[in-house]
Amino acid sequence: MKPYLASKLTILLLGALCALPLTSCNSGGILNQSIYDRAFLETVETDFGPLDILYVQGSPREIGLQYGYHLNAKIRDGYDTFMAYLTDQGVPKIIAEAGLSIMWSFFKSHVPASYAEEMEGIVEGAGDAGVDIDTAMIERMIALANISDLDISFLDWVLEMFSCSSFAVWGPRTESGKMFSSRNLDWSKDTGIGGYKLVTVYKPDDGPAYATMGFAGFIGALAGMNANGITIGEIGSQSVNQSLSGKPWVLKTRDILSGAANLDEAISIFKDDPNTIGYNFVFAYGDPLGSGASAKGCALETNASVTAVLYDNNARELNAVAIDHDGDVVLDGNGNPVYYGHPLAHAVFRADTAFDPAVRKDQTASRGPGADDYDPSAGYIEGDPHGSGAYENRYMPQYEMINAYYEGTGYTRSGEVLVPADGTRRIIGMNEARRIAAVAASPSSCILSVVYSATDLTFMVAYEKGTGDAWEPAQASEYFFLDLKALVSKF
Repeated sequence: MKPYLASKLTILLLGALCALPLTSCNSGGILNQSIYDRAFLETVETDFGPLDILYVQGSPREIGLQYGYHLNAKIRDGYDTFMAYLTDQGVPKIIAEAGLSIMWSFFKSHVPASYAEEMEGIVEGAGDAGVDIDTAMIERMIALANISDLDISFLDWVLEMFSCSSFAVWGPRTESGKMFSSRNLDWSKDTGIGGYKLVTVYKPDDGPAYATMGFAGFIGALAGMNANGITIGEIGSQSVNQSLSGKPWVLKTRDILSGAANLDEAISIFKDDPNTIGYNFVFAYGDPLGSGASAKGCALETNASVTAVLYDNNARELNAVAIDHDGDVVLDGNGNPVYYGHPLAHAVFRADTAFDPAVRKDQTASRGPGADDYDPSAGYIEGDPHGSGAYENRYMPQYEMINAYYEGTGYTRSGEVLVPADGTRRIIGMNEARRIAAVAASPSSCILSVVYSATDLTFMVAYEKGTGDAWEPAQASEYFFLDLKALVSKF
């Protein structure tokens, strides 16, 4: 064969091989290298150990490629670590994977193609970095975040519910009227995923830049803030009104971060897709361009068929009374309704307990009447949340501390004076917001705590640390400060 023909044949064969969907010729690595170079991963040292910060940008597929390439083994190892935890708790990996994949099969029809493109990109990017993963691993982690609060779950005996808390304060309560908000993730502690802490900074081709706080391999938004000053908080809130035929909440919240310019848009985006199971949310808007002049927050109380939006000083919260499963008012021993809501102006705060009657009647959370199996010998009034852990340890402390700062009435917890009772009005800033978040966080299960300054576009984050007897909740750590504007400027 003539040399020039051999050269042409070689070129044609190489071209044909590189057109095939194979990585053996490194076509992905070569073709995608410019995409990978537009993203980067850095690690910072914190009081709670190393924290990875990943920067990704572009289309959904490009973001996925970058995510997979730069995190590579962290995705696989984080997944394997959690599956090992489930095995240790009595759920073999093969059972856990099968169950989570079944759950995903219900969600799948409600998940837009952009997320499928991103997940496929993650798999390809990790492969280019020499790590084999598959989309099922990512899907299962999304499903996992959306089933822990099923009223009946095959994981109930090994996983804690998302017993979380969240608040938002603004206006005359805060420094210069700014918005401060929080998100505590109280879940199963010491599972091993604390070794895969991750803040992801997104700069999508369409929509605002935003950051999420979570763990490698969880691509939904467990917590987050966008460049328009939108923040999210979520609380599991078990209900018998539940369905798996809906969009996972961690993708709903990510949609909000990637699309909402204000509070109304955040609510609208959330309502665009069907709900699944019982959750409460706190959404906040910091109005960074207006220095907080139009800052506002709201709570969403949801189940499969209801999304109730409650703003500050809400009449439904004020007039909330214990009800039975039919929504009828339950009276105490003196024939009086049992009120339990404590709304405030320029503040919203939530734990599990719902206040909208259409949501509350189906709740099993916070001694809710949803189970319809109330036993009078239980020692409490049907539907009355007083005495429940969520109400007493998370809802009420947020109310009492926020109110004490403004009224000067004082607040003491476990013998420690957190707000002096001296009649002095104290303005809430970032440090005060952090103290409120810490008071509401579970001392036995908080694995992530975030405090946002949505007007300034900054946030503080803390994670669980230690293991075994040395384990400590997130709020016991020194919070790590980050500036969203500075993070985005690194692109």
